[in-house]
Amino acid sequence: MKKWNFSKVVASFLLLGLGSNAFANYNITDRYVLTEDKFKTTEMLRPLGHDFLIDIGGWMSSNIQDIISDADDASKKSTATEQLNAANDLLAKYDNTEQILRVGVNFGIPLFSFTAWGVKIVPDIRVNANFGVQTKIGSEVCTFDTLVKIIGSQGLPASVENQITNALSGVTCSQIQASPQNGNLITAAKNFGGLASSPAVDALETSGKASIPTGVSVDRLPTLEIYGKGEAKGSLVLGYELEEDMGKGYLGINALGRMDITGKATSSTIANGGEVIDLGEEKNTTVGLTLDFKYQYDIDDWKISGEVQDLKVATLSDNKDTAGELTYTIDPLIRLHAAYHMEFVGFYLDPFAGLHKRSQYDFADGVYAGADLSFFVWGDRLGIRARAMVDQEYFTLSPMLKLWIAHIDLGLKAPIKSESDGIKLSSIYHANLRIFF
Repeated sequence: MKKWNFSKVVASFLLLGLGSNAFANYNITDRYVLTEDKFKTTEMLRPLGHDFLIDIGGWMSSNIQDIISDADDASKKSTATEQLNAANDLLAKYDNTEQILRVGVNFGIPLFSFTAWGVKIVPDIRVNANFGVQTKIGSEVCTFDTLVKIIGSQGLPASVENQITNALSGVTCSQIQASPQNGNLITAAKNFGGLASSPAVDALETSGKASIPTGVSVDRLPTLEIYGKGEAKGSLVLGYELEEDMGKGYLGINALGRMDITGKATSSTIANGGEVIDLGEEKNTTVGLTLDFKYQYDIDDWKISGEVQDLKVATLSDNKDTAGELTYTIDPLIRLHAAYHMEFVGFYLDPFAGLHKRSQYDFADGVYAGADLSFFVWGDRLGIRARAMVDQEYFTLSPMLKLWIAHIDLGLKAPIKSESDGIKLSSIYHANLRIFF
């Protein structure tokens, strides 16, 4: 049988990524989707298995704690002018950067295996919950669209939001910055657009959250953009093994619940200690019936697989009439993956390559390649594994220690280029603890 050259396979995958210029117009939701799918690649490479298990993991940008600390310091300055200056300094310090924080937990309960029509079925019940936040610090020209975004991030009833934005129509940012408005969008809407007082309107005016800074030029307005997503998923996972080594994989039947929200803040919001995102009373929670499916074929020392996740079959419930639709819609993730297993005296080497694709980004953005170097004793219950992986943006290092009933997996994603579409990339740390028995 003809042997395949793994180095040529890897090179073919990586060439797909050359010359790509994704996200020519930065979209924070699309960016979060891509980054989260990169995380899911790491999670895919350590499958959960047919065990009782608890799996806890998290990802965090290296500078996120510094930003939180600086924002807290800015809000504690003694005067309004000092607060605004500190907030402007914060946004200038981290200009054109993005940050991400994601945490998740998995629970698994194995069920009894059985054979039907010559197919071995290995069922599990799985529950997953995760929460993630992506931020982008930058600057933009102050326009009417900017004002609409600031108002839209306050979680107001749609009728009140429409009244405010209509009242601001035709009002310039310079007019809002001038006295007596002093950057307050609600005061400007009352003075120039005849906005009527109401409890919701007056409370927002007093809070100072809906404002633009008066201490900087409106030509380039410093901004903090944020996207947040919460998700819960309950699954019946049916692993399968076909007769005569014809392949294996799984079918997952899922109830997937998701809510998300976006927001934008200026230095005035930070200086006033205001909320960048107001969740409001209504959430855009959507629950869908989805399917996951994977097929893997082993040939010699190769493992070649195709996988689809989050394939929506039906919407079970939503709240779009009162809270709007999801920004991160339930779209399928497609993955192709190949790995090659080599055994040496005392250790294993497993190079791999693949790509993942979702509607929010291009094929080239999902290309990756890497290798695992591992050493195990007592079957595979005790050992160590070192992983190196590369994609268009990051080089990933990930050591793992596996014990009898647990493993600890740490990781670092280090940027291999300084910017992606004008956004400075920062390192991302990762930690995972799994207990299984």
